[in-house]
Amino acid sequence: MKYTYSLMIQIASKSPKYFERLHRDEANLVPSDHFCNEFSSDLTLIPPKWRENVINCRKCKRALVCFLSSYFTEKVKYRLTHTQRFVTAGGLEGDLKNKALAVMLDSNLQTDETLMCNAEESDTRIWLHVLHSASINKLVLSPDTDVYHIGKHIGLPIVAGTHLEVIVRLSPFRALEHRLLNLQALVAAFENDPDLAGVENMDIPQIMQMLFISTGCDFISFFNGLGKATFLDTLFEYSRFITSNSTDALGSLGNPTNSNGLLSFLRLVGCAYFKKHKSAFLPSFPTPMSLYNSTASNAASNGTLYIRHSDWLSLIGDRIWARIQYEEETIPSSDALSRHWMRAFWVLMVTIHIKCHHLPITSPENHGWKQPQHNTLTIDWDSENNVTKAKERVALTRKGCSCKTGCSTSRCKCKKSNFQCGPGCKCLGCMNLPIEAVGPRVWDSNSTDSDLEDEVDQLMVDIFGNPDDTYLNSDEEQ
Repeated sequence: MKYTYSLMIQIASKSPKYFERLHRDEANLVPSDHFCNEFSSDLTLIPPKWRENVINCRKCKRALVCFLSSYFTEKVKYRLTHTQRFVTAGGLEGDLKNKALAVMLDSNLQTDETLMCNAEESDTRIWLHVLHSASINKLVLSPDTDVYHIGKHIGLPIVAGTHLEVIVRLSPFRALEHRLLNLQALVAAFENDPDLAGVENMDIPQIMQMLFISTGCDFISFFNGLGKATFLDTLFEYSRFITSNSTDALGSLGNPTNSNGLLSFLRLVGCAYFKKHKSAFLPSFPTPMSLYNSTASNAASNGTLYIRHSDWLSLIGDRIWARIQYEEETIPSSDALSRHWMRAFWVLMVTIHIKCHHLPITSPENHGWKQPQHNTLTIDWDSENNVTKAKERVALTRKGCSCKTGCSTSRCKCKKSNFQCGPGCKCLGCMNLPIEAVGPRVWDSNSTDSDLEDEVDQLMVDIFGNPDDTYLNSDEEQ
C-alpha cells in the first residue's frame, strides 16, 4: 500500500519549538499594520506579500494550515487509487490535535492511532510515519530544507539496522534535476569510510545525529564562522581523537548519555577551531592531538580530564586571539561549551523519541537555560565568572592604558589583568602586543592625541556599541 502524508505544524509550550518561536518573535517580522486573515473556503485569496502577511504571523499561519488539512482530506479521496491512502496530521484542533486522520478512495475519514503523536514539527514527526507506514520503500518529500538535514542525520539511527529503504529528496521542488539520498546507502558509506575506521559502526548514526544537533539547529545556537560542513570535515580528519574512547581522551558523541560525551564534544569544537587557524600553531603543534598531549603534565597534577580539556581549549583560544577581528570569533570557554552541550542534549532527548507517540518533554531549566523571571526562559551562556571577565576585557579594550614606558610591568593595567594591549590603548613603545605583532607600537606623529582618541572611541562604538560608564580602575604606568 502506498502512503501519502500531509504533515502540518502544531503548537506546544516549553518544547524545542518554543525557543524557535521566541527568536522569531524577537525578530518582529510581522508588519505593524498587519491584520489577521481568515481562510474559510477555497475561494479565499492569498493576500499579497503572503510571507509577511501569513507565514510570519503565527495566528494566520495556523489558520492556513488547519484549512489546508481539512481541504486536502475532503478533496483528495476522489483522486486516490485503491492502493493509496492519504494521511494528514498536525493541522487539527481540539480533541484531534495530536492525532492523524487517514482517508482512502471513496471512504470516510478515520483516526489512525498508530500515528498519534504530540510532536510539533512536521520535519521530525514525519519519521514516526516513516516507521509505521506499511511500505518498505519510502520517499520523503518536503519544501522545508530542515527535512533534508534531519533526514540525513536524525533519520539515520531510525533506519540503521532495519530493512527500510528510505529516500530523501534533496533538491528543491522547482529544480530541473532531482537529487535523492538513500539513507541506508549513506549509513553503509559512513561505515566503510576509511577515515571513520576507528569508530564503532553501531555508533556512527548516533554520532551524526548528535553532530547535527550540537553544531547548531533551529533550537541550538551556531558557532560563528564554523558551519556544519566544517565540523563534519573535522570529524573525518580527527575521528580517532574525537571519538577514540582512549584512556586520556574518553567519550564519544555516539554515547551522549555518558558524562564523557561532553569531553568528546569539547574535542570536536577544539579541533574545528584548530583546523581553521592551523598556521597559528605551527611548527610547534602540527595537530590538535600534539597540543593536547602538551597538557599531560598539568593533568597529572590536578587529575581531572575535564580540566585538561579546559586547559587545551584555553591554549587554542590564546593562539588564535591575535588572528581574530571580533571577540565572538574566538573559541567559547569550556563552561560555555558545557552549557551548550546541555542544551543540545535536551533537544536530543526529545529527538530520539520522535518514533514514539508521546514525546517526554522535560523542563529546559538546568539544561543550559535559566528562568530569571516568571514564565520567561533565557539562555545561560556562560558562568558568572567568565561573563565578568568578558565584561572587564571589553571595558579594558574600550579605554585601554596610557603607559609611556613600554607596558612591561604590572603597573600597566592591561598587563596586570593578563590582557594584551588593544586598539583602545594610547601607550607608547608598547611591548605588550599580540605575539604576531612585530616591534613596539609607533603612533603617527602627525596625529594629535584628540584625533587619535576620537578615532579609537568611534572604532569601539562600531564594534561594541555605546560604551559603558564603568571602567576598570587601576594605576597606570606613567
